[in-house]
Amino acid sequence: MARAVKAAPRASVSLKDNLREKLFWVKVYALRSARWLASLVWRKALDRSASMALLQPDTVYQVQPTPVDTVPFWSEDRQVSLTLEDLQNPEHLGEEDIYFEPDSVWRLTTGDRHRSLALTRSGIALINQRLLLDLDFGNVAGFKESPFKRQIVEYPLVVAPWTHLTSFAYYGFVALVLGKLCRIEKALGPEIWQQAKVCYPLFNTAYEREYLAKLGIPAEAIVDTRQQGVQIRARQLILANSQTKVNRVSPEDVALVRSRFCLPGVQQGTRRLFFPRRGKRVITNQDAVWEVLESFGFEVVDDRRRTVDEQIRLFQEAAFVVAPHGAGLTNLMWCQPGTKVLELFYGGYKKAGYYYLCKLLDLDYGCVLDRSNASEHFVYQYHDMTIDPGELRHELQRLLAS
Repeated sequence: MARAVKAAPRASVSLKDNLREKLFWVKVYALRSARWLASLVWRKALDRSASMALLQPDTVYQVQPTPVDTVPFWSEDRQVSLTLEDLQNPEHLGEEDIYFEPDSVWRLTTGDRHRSLALTRSGIALINQRLLLDLDFGNVAGFKESPFKRQIVEYPLVVAPWTHLTSFAYYGFVALVLGKLCRIEKALGPEIWQQAKVCYPLFNTAYEREYLAKLGIPAEAIVDTRQQGVQIRARQLILANSQTKVNRVSPEDVALVRSRFCLPGVQQGTRRLFFPRRGKRVITNQDAVWEVLESFGFEVVDDRRRTVDEQIRLFQEAAFVVAPHGAGLTNLMWCQPGTKVLELFYGGYKKAGYYYLCKLLDLDYGCVLDRSNASEHFVYQYHDMTIDPGELRHELQRLLAS
């Protein structure tokens, strides 16, 4: 297994970060209380299992992904690891296999079972103006809007692929939204995009527009649910589910996205690519890091906007990718089997999502952590990092020899 840095001494969270955590939990408990009160007098938020049970008769497509056999990523000294806790449901913690819920598509029609079908501003399906479904990591946002709408807009057929006002950035769109759209296309055929309106809280980014256009969705068929005072209703509503963990993207969806968007005729080359970051998770000793990478024949890929096809081509051609942890590594989805990947982490925030993606795609993975004295904590997710050049050199040599 890979050699990363030795475990650093555990340190207490700073006063500022500790306050941030306390405020986070105050907000969580306040929202839970508000949700309970709202369910008594207004809407009722169904949990995941109740949502699935309600939708079961409307199933038009369902696939059960095969469990993925994997293990935590350990350093050679067994002191540092990437755990699988953020990939597993509680009942499977400690197991080596990663399990999945079925990937489903549902088609709901107004009638006796569903008297009305609508969407909240955050894209959550609202059944009979009462029941909020949970298909994407919670539905509490369905309470955070006025019950009074100045305008009702009804469409014959609506596809609703996302249910959060927060965008989840590039990873959220490619791995989660695009994955579900590809699944819906597989279930109902590409003609669905000429028949339906695609309604969700838009990310409003260039990459979103490019991907949707490549999928064949007309610009005039895309509707932003964020509009204040407007409720979107449907005579028929197409829904699909995410897995219950953000980083546990479905292997079936990954395969569908790759088959739909990988560029034909692009072969894996010999390019060794280093993707530095600006703004967040910056490498503080980047000159020293670059000196090591340059000696191994890497080229710097500057952090600027690229078209979707340019990003896909870069990663399809790559033989080796080095980058700090971040949404840009979502593009590992386009890599050829056998591509080598070295992920750089701040010691207080290390997530196994891209390690898991590498396992799915048969990519050769390694990581290096900085020598911070921070214990694992979510408040450290945007901290800068300092990478030890010796550790970096050792891990590069290991991956190249494998």
